[in-house]
Amino acid sequence: MSGSSVRWKVRLTQLLLTVLPLGLGGCPQPPPPAPTVAWVQPSRSGVQTTRGGQTQEVPLARRVEADSEVRTPKESRASLFLDAGAWVLVDADSLVSVTDKGLAVKRGRVWVDARGTEALNLLAADGKVVLSAQNAGISLAVDDSGGAQIYCAAGQVTWQAGGKGGRLQSGLSLLWKGGEAKETAQALWDDWTYGLAEPGPLRPLEPAGVGQLLARRSEQVGIARLPMIVRRHEVRVRIEGDLAVTEIEQTFFNSRSETVEGVYTVRLPEAAILKEFAVGGDDESPSGAVVVPRVRSGTSAYEQQTAQLEWAGRGRYRGLVTGISPGKTRMVRLRYLEWLPRLQHPGGPRRTYVYPMGQSAAAQAGGAPNLGEFSLEVDVSAAQVGGLEAGLGARIDGGKVVLSGSDYKPRADFVLDLLDPKDRKAEQLDAYRGEQTGDARYFFAQPVLKPGKTAAGLDVALVVDVSAGLDEARLDLVRSAALAVLQQLGPKDRVAVIASSLGATTLGRDALGPATKARIEELTQALGKQTPAGGSNLEAALARAVEVLDRGRGTVIYFGDGKPTVGAMLPRELREHLERLGQLPRMYAVAVGSDANVELLKALCDGGQREGVVRIEDRPEAARAALHLLERAAQPSLTNVQVELGEHADVVYPEGKVALEGGDALPVIARLRRDRAGVPSQLVVRGLRDGEPFTETLPLKVHNVEDQGDLARRWALARLQRLLERGAGKEAVLDIGTRFAVVTPWTAMVVGGRGGDAYAQKVGDEESGLFVPPALRNQAPSDASLVLEGGVSTQTVNTLSIESLYTRLLQEKEAPARVCYDRKAAGHPELSGRVTAQIKVALDGALKDVKVISSTLRAKDVDSCIERALLGLKLPPAPDGKLHEVMFSMQFVQPEREDDQPVRCSAASRAYLATRRALWRERLGSHYGTEGAMTVWREAEARCELRSWLDRRALLDLMRPHVGGTAQQVDLYHRFDSNTYQTEVQSYLRREILRSVRTEEDVRAAQYGLMLDGGISPELLAQELKKAKTPLEQIDVIRSFLQLSPNALALKLRLLDLLEQVGKKDEARRLIETLRSDPGADAAVRQAVGEFLMRSSEGAEAARAFSEIVEFAPYDPWGRRRLGNLYLAHGFFDAAYREFQVLGWLVPQDESVLLLLADAAAGLGRFDEALRLSSRVAEAVGAQNSARGASAWARVLYAIRLAKLRAEAKQKGDQNLLGQLTVRGRSDGLSGYAGKLLVALTWAHPDAGLQLLIAPPGRLDDKANPSGERANIQGGSVGLEAQRFERVEAGDWRFVVYKPSAGKGQGSYRGELTVLFDEGGAQESVLVAPIEIPAGSDYSSLRFRFSGGKLIPEPK
Repeated sequence: MSGSSVRWKVRLTQLLLTVLPLGLGGCPQPPPPAPTVAWVQPSRSGVQTTRGGQTQEVPLARRVEADSEVRTPKESRASLFLDAGAWVLVDADSLVSVTDKGLAVKRGRVWVDARGTEALNLLAADGKVVLSAQNAGISLAVDDSGGAQIYCAAGQVTWQAGGKGGRLQSGLSLLWKGGEAKETAQALWDDWTYGLAEPGPLRPLEPAGVGQLLARRSEQVGIARLPMIVRRHEVRVRIEGDLAVTEIEQTFFNSRSETVEGVYTVRLPEAAILKEFAVGGDDESPSGAVVVPRVRSGTSAYEQQTAQLEWAGRGRYRGLVTGISPGKTRMVRLRYLEWLPRLQHPGGPRRTYVYPMGQSAAAQAGGAPNLGEFSLEVDVSAAQVGGLEAGLGARIDGGKVVLSGSDYKPRADFVLDLLDPKDRKAEQLDAYRGEQTGDARYFFAQPVLKPGKTAAGLDVALVVDVSAGLDEARLDLVRSAALAVLQQLGPKDRVAVIASSLGATTLGRDALGPATKARIEELTQALGKQTPAGGSNLEAALARAVEVLDRGRGTVIYFGDGKPTVGAMLPRELREHLERLGQLPRMYAVAVGSDANVELLKALCDGGQREGVVRIEDRPEAARAALHLLERAAQPSLTNVQVELGEHADVVYPEGKVALEGGDALPVIARLRRDRAGVPSQLVVRGLRDGEPFTETLPLKVHNVEDQGDLARRWALARLQRLLERGAGKEAVLDIGTRFAVVTPWTAMVVGGRGGDAYAQKVGDEESGLFVPPALRNQAPSDASLVLEGGVSTQTVNTLSIESLYTRLLQEKEAPARVCYDRKAAGHPELSGRVTAQIKVALDGALKDVKVISSTLRAKDVDSCIERALLGLKLPPAPDGKLHEVMFSMQFVQPEREDDQPVRCSAASRAYLATRRALWRERLGSHYGTEGAMTVWREAEARCELRSWLDRRALLDLMRPHVGGTAQQVDLYHRFDSNTYQTEVQSYLRREILRSVRTEEDVRAAQYGLMLDGGISPELLAQELKKAKTPLEQIDVIRSFLQLSPNALALKLRLLDLLEQVGKKDEARRLIETLRSDPGADAAVRQAVGEFLMRSSEGAEAARAFSEIVEFAPYDPWGRRRLGNLYLAHGFFDAAYREFQVLGWLVPQDESVLLLLADAAAGLGRFDEALRLSSRVAEAVGAQNSARGASAWARVLYAIRLAKLRAEAKQKGDQNLLGQLTVRGRSDGLSGYAGKLLVALTWAHPDAGLQLLIAPPGRLDDKANPSGERANIQGGSVGLEAQRFERVEAGDWRFVVYKPSAGKGQGSYRGELTVLFDEGGAQESVLVAPIEIPAGSDYSSLRFRFSGGKLIPEPK
């Protein structure tokens, strides 16, 4: 035994001796554990287990012993998680028997996912059919007559039956009937699993479980790390009361001849808190880590470290261990603490300890690691147990539960159930007060509340995201997941499906109806008709779901990307909104796509629940997610649960209302008040059980415990999550991590070295498990307003000749010509060069007289082939009706090859996607620019690392930011012109490039490179349009140009105007659908679509179209302001108010936002709020007499708004209101600002850009400037121009409303001209003239004469 091992054992002994007894008594010699072999998870009630003639219901997930039978009723399925490493779905009305080696199917059917197993044994037909499955997916069915059918969906299965045997390959079935076995090809298999059966090779499983050290040489960038040999893996656990302290020591051996560095990955129970991380080597004492701010890789501080352990998600950690010499060992030690809840089971209360080392560790090449010497000891002498149940063949040795072995290969988690003694009385709830930490002490309890009744059926509201942020591929995945849930419901269940975008639409005839086959078919068809459109209002959708369900009795399941763009956008705001409704049902979520905001959904759904969110990226994952969430939804629930601890507690978590699954514990953590002696004596819990209010007062028995700071860290993590949900800043979240020594996305445990960048957060490839507000993710674009304001669709930055447009079209159609080169190059690796051809384009667009005039290929046969290939192409006819000559060049270069040997599939090709992402990122880091990125792509493709579209998309997401800005990404887009995956890759790149443009330079690059601006010369277009005599002929001209430049959004908008002008509404509507689905559609396009719909009297759909402005840039203030102004201009005051609230959150320093909020409030009739908001701005900024800035704007708006209210009160004869308004103006200190005369022009539309010109008496006949001077109070950002006059000259005034630039499109801009005379005086009068200027008119103006107290429009 090594010296370090001896020191470790002495240290552990000292540690365990220092933990004080918790006063729960001891058990000198625990009984031997009953062996268990699997978990059983029912999907509905009625599942039973039978062993030794005793039958028990299985209301909750529980362990079963060997040779137990599991029976499912006609209405319920069940999941089995076998210690042998397989997952089994048992269909309804089935009977199976679980053994220590596998499963026997006696009746019904099962689906077996045998990834990560070694020769799983399956028996059927009373043992007459014997199967051995490894890394396979199998459906096995047994009928009442004893016949059996086995279908191998993936992998292969060895079988023996009736004296015969064989190997069943993927896609084949084995039929057993009448004593005969027969293999057949399966023509069409009825997938009763609703999508679980995945053809082809089974994908690797997610890394988890046993800690591994994956190593390579430091210079081997982008090469998969291989697992180091695990010489020793020792686990020591002591359970004292409800506290389990686990210490792990692993020794890794470097068997190579060079020094390596390793990445250590480990998964702990999700409720565990990491206490210690230490690293040592041969003859070295382990060095403990300290918690410091994360250090960025590649920095000098990072290089100085021996090891750094980082946050990788809830319960997951990873970090670098450096300098492992050849032939040497490296020891890693972890210690973590967790509290075991005492859950109710049919056999009595029990606590469950789980040590994670499950089959998911098989993700790395080579499968689960072999542990040279493995030992696990659990000391339960102070745990007060009446019985034990243990998996994996654990035994009792020396008073401890022991599991050990040599060359041990873990397949499943170790599970130890601690059963309470029969005579244990639970008159009080055990609670704990931790030791002093800093200047505070902390309290912890885990009450298990009585669950509600198990309902005969489920009430489920499915919220399906159909917003514009989802492309068709993601929407298809959303539909798949929702349909997988629908298909598993029965007639006793009730279901509602809510389509969520800007609003919430309930699909089907009934809001909540029985899940009959007819209704499922109806909802399926309705889902299939949904198209992505509108912003994402998660708040409205969840509110509608709560409204549909009966007093919170049901369950909400959300399907989407978790990215709200309108309404509440922080999880705390969303929860508070639901709490105000008085009901908080259980919520689950299916997060769709690799970029889904899993953290927000977890924060929203995990209020007391475990595993409430599942991420999916393809269809088989959707089916598994549906099954998992329905299993959880079927559990009886408690909703609107709140806790109270009385005056002794300071800050208590959970805050607010949460929902619980039946039988789950409710962890309560609190900081005790320093100014109060003693501890809480009772815990009060209130909520809804089966929809009815309940209150439980639980007396407490509080134990003092030396918790090693665990309760303080537990409280700190709960507080950190709440701070993040409220949008806390960097300083606050970093302080929590360092002050309480907890590992977070911003802090790490470091051995050696020092801390680094305080804000180098670890939120990257995978979800962090904590919601991170946008400000900490750096999501707010710094200059996105330039993109939206300029608009891809409203400018033509690059103008091209028709010949140049033809050249761009030829670049898209050149693939047949490239085939000529590829054929020759296959046998001539030196072949490369440039070919230029002279091409004449005929009047009908056909290519004539194609001739290669220059070639450096030195291959005449290739040149001739290219000529023939180009002659077969046809282009659109030229709009000018002329012949054109084009010079077209093609460059041919062969990719670099390391050698002539075929490339073998890499070790990374068998790794989990997250591992490959990390390797691709490393490779990109060592390659420069677009060509370097393409090299990485080709290498990954050749090494079998891009097997699916999911893999290709993941690499593309890394390549885009690597190559640089928009211009470089456009270059990357064109590099895939001749790629095998051209269509899907280019389509995806185009969409993502357009979603990420940020500057005016980006706009130009996207316009030209992706042909969005059309490149059409305005002069050429105007020339051809001038020749057209009618709007119909102009439409033909636009269409001819669109054939040359089909992506030109400006041309499409021009076509939309013409179609509306000639009354072709149906064709215009089809064009609108095309525009909305175009990823290049910017704010101008979405606004034009909304304006068209408004003119078509489709206000709801218009609002939906407007909301898409912020769907792709939710944190861009300019887009948010524009959306709010559009809502304001078109009378959607409630929506405008909501958007201006979000704008205020985005730019809290901008006082003008409050004035926009006041406009929306006034539109809703909330004039008092409008006045208060204006008064707040007027008092907060500037001096009273300032003619510029928000102060002046606020005073003008306040004056005219108050004057209008006074005028209305006078008209009604309401002297009481009139007096109140007078007092209000004086009390706000804003009376008299308007002077003797105030002239104000107000508008809301963001494109109006109106100006107010004023000509006082004596200037009306000024020929040089008859319109007068522009008003000196100019607030375009709030839609205001005004001027005040202290004296009023006698005579006529002229006020001119002027639009200085040409408008766009159809429709008009509206506003008001308000003249306030003698504010607050005896002669006060308010004159209001509505303004309407056609949007498409050039340099329009409206003139008014103010004479004799009247405002008179002048003729144009």
